[in-house]
Amino acid sequence: MQDYATCQNRMLDEVSNDLPEEPIDNQSLSSDRVATLADGVFAIVLTLLVIELKAPEGGSSEQLLHGLAELGPKFLSFALTFSIVSIFWFGHHMEFHYIKRSDRTHLWLNLLFMMAISFLPFSASFLGNNLTQPLANAFYGVHLSILGFIRYWHWRYATDGHRLVDPSMSEDLIQEVNGTFLWVPCGYLIAAAVSFVNVYASLVFYVALALRYVFSAKQDRHLTSLKSSVGVDPPPIDSSEDPPSQSIVLSTHIQSEVPVADE
Repeated sequence: MQDYATCQNRMLDEVSNDLPEEPIDNQSLSSDRVATLADGVFAIVLTLLVIELKAPEGGSSEQLLHGLAELGPKFLSFALTFSIVSIFWFGHHMEFHYIKRSDRTHLWLNLLFMMAISFLPFSASFLGNNLTQPLANAFYGVHLSILGFIRYWHWRYATDGHRLVDPSMSEDLIQEVNGTFLWVPCGYLIAAAVSFVNVYASLVFYVALALRYVFSAKQDRHLTSLKSSVGVDPPPIDSSEDPPSQSIVLSTHIQSEVPVADE
């Protein structure tokens, strides 16, 4: 048994030496936990938005209808903000489809983004309670623009020099996303400024910016295709050339080289 154990350990060492070593990047961290934290924050924010919608009470149908009508601005604020938060979540999800690793600066940028996202229920409540007030509309727009600029900063940091993305990622795709992530917060700033001229026009502007994301963009078409994350079709896999697994190699070595004990 001792000879068998010694031979088995020797075989394990030989197999381990034959297997290709995966490169270890000591300068980067996994991005999985960042994405998980973000999903949790987004889920909580989306849930908190409905808290402002208090069910009306009344002794008659007329009173209930009147109470529902009074909730109209809050319904609009809820629907608009829920859509915008969902859009930011989709954008964040799309980014992490490309981002393969993380570092300390990237972590802090994500935490800054999460802090701004978690403040959205307040902005939505402020807008819903003061829908016709220019200041409330402008405050809402400025908040959304800050969110947009943080997202742009986050993407620029991750892709600058392919810092946190695949080195083979298309530069055209990076610039396409840069342009999208930059003009959206600028649009929110324009809507905020328009609110001091006409609050209803600014609301239409917010809705139009949200509807813009209904249409597929270049950077997210791969999510419903068979293409790889860098926009290149993966090469066909030849199963005949697959290397044997470690367990198969180990089994072969042991069976061929371990001495059989006499019965």
